[in-house]
Amino acid sequence: MHRLTARSPVWPGVTQVWSQLIGRELQPCTCPASWSPTRLFSISTSPLRQLSDKDWVQSFLSQAVKKSPSVSSESMGHGEGAQRAQRRHRLFHDLNFEPDRHGRHHDRFSDRSSLHDQYSGFSDSMTEPDWRNMARPPPNFDFYQPAASVTHRSAEEIQSFRRENHIHVVQGQSHVPQPILQFDEGNFSPGILNVLSRQDFSTPMPIQSQGWPIALAGQDLVAIGQTGSGKTLGYLLPALMHIQHQSPLAARDGPIALVMAPTRELVNQIGQVAHAYCKGLQLQTTCLFGGASRSRQLRDLDRGCHLVVATPGRLLDFLSSHQTNLTRTSYVVLDEADRMLDMGFEPQIRQILDQVPPERQMLMWSATWPQGVQELATDFFQSDDHIHLNIGSTQLHANKNITQIVDVVTSQDKMPSFIDFMTNAREHDPHARILVFADTKRAVDMLQRILQNKRIRSHAIHGDKSQSDRDRAIQDFRSGRISTLIATNVAARGLDVDDVKCVFNFDLPTSIEDYVHRIGRTGRRDRSGVSYTLVTSDNINQVDELIQVLKEADQKVNPDLIELSHLKKQGRGLGKKSFRKSDGYSKPRGRKRY
Repeated sequence: MHRLTARSPVWPGVTQVWSQLIGRELQPCTCPASWSPTRLFSISTSPLRQLSDKDWVQSFLSQAVKKSPSVSSESMGHGEGAQRAQRRHRLFHDLNFEPDRHGRHHDRFSDRSSLHDQYSGFSDSMTEPDWRNMARPPPNFDFYQPAASVTHRSAEEIQSFRRENHIHVVQGQSHVPQPILQFDEGNFSPGILNVLSRQDFSTPMPIQSQGWPIALAGQDLVAIGQTGSGKTLGYLLPALMHIQHQSPLAARDGPIALVMAPTRELVNQIGQVAHAYCKGLQLQTTCLFGGASRSRQLRDLDRGCHLVVATPGRLLDFLSSHQTNLTRTSYVVLDEADRMLDMGFEPQIRQILDQVPPERQMLMWSATWPQGVQELATDFFQSDDHIHLNIGSTQLHANKNITQIVDVVTSQDKMPSFIDFMTNAREHDPHARILVFADTKRAVDMLQRILQNKRIRSHAIHGDKSQSDRDRAIQDFRSGRISTLIATNVAARGLDVDDVKCVFNFDLPTSIEDYVHRIGRTGRRDRSGVSYTLVTSDNINQVDELIQVLKEADQKVNPDLIELSHLKKQGRGLGKKSFRKSDGYSKPRGRKRY
């Protein structure tokens, strides 16, 4: 007999079972030794969904990551390859750029410097307005009145709050407002508070507590915080309050608030959040990005929009054709500023900001603070009075709520490892949301077909998918209609889906920053999560950085990963190293999975 409690690990090969769940405690029982752990565990699949978040992760690790029988290559199926027909209206499919105004398309692996040439032609029809001689309503930045409970807090209380939440005021200590600790302290309008109450938010996130009073006070802000820290509402709610205190829009006026983001998925997601709050405030908003109907977006602009969320390329398209303007824009947000810089958007952003009046409020939100973003901040802010906040470290680091598992395999064994993992994970919990990443569109399509053959429902998103297909896939994943989403890096940044239990990296990305952002889709809002990554000798150049990320997040490092690092220093790869078949994986002797 094996006796278990709710927190007892269930290791592979041990004949144990959780038979009943009463509250959060499990009753011990016996089972025949011939039963497999997979069969035993499947008996109590439904009750396990009631476990606490950390208990779920513990049980998930013990079952979904267990050794499983080998899966033959014949059972995988053979695909016909990714769809070859590429849509003419897309440029750099995974990077979400639109074609240039001459209809030219470029190879997605071409030099990023060509982007400047691609969009430089916009400046021919766009000249910087003569702001001194242009009549327009003056913007109002002086409307924030802190609540009495905020002003009455002692300096010791404020310092204690900042210290406990790792809030560092890097610049502007002399004029940084006191933090807001409760929603009703922000003087938000009733319409905003009603939406917040319906979404069951109890207290502001740290970046919101300190960022809201700064933005509401009309001050420029640089905010650095990790993914999932609440940045979207950190700039959206002050934007809506700013709009409400400006003069009404007149005919042919452009937006009052502008948010720029690097990808269409992130723009669409921000737009959905904004729409939920704008609806109750009688404010109009729209999203501008490539791959969607341009005429519909133009109709929204013609109707008048208080808030516009856009990718730089599509916004430049409308500006250069004089179909919208930014002469009323007084609140500008650059979201994922580091990512936009990586993607070569700097020339477009500079052209766009030339069309925004100098009397504006600028907010830059980023996950990291590289030199390039620092230089952008120096150029974009009108003065040196801006406030710079760091929430946590300025260096990119993984969320410590995520249990990171790295498996060193040969290239031939990646697919069996993926099939074993997904099969065991679905036996453990058929409804757990799992996000799978692969580097290429062809690999994404292949993984989807293989899961389909295994009768595991999934959606795939990549650059060859139409925007409607991508939107539907994300919506189905968010609503729980399907529980597995397979994607290229197109979903690695900004995808905010509640309670993603696991991120599976079929391919380790070439950039360690992309790895951190990928796994950051789980473990959000202080929940626990799991990431599982397959590493081969092809990834030998990223091994040292990966080990560093694991150590900084207090994760165990797979000895095979350390050995691969040593081989790199010796100028060798895995090569023909002695591997053997055991428990379904081709692996070194004595290998442990971490």
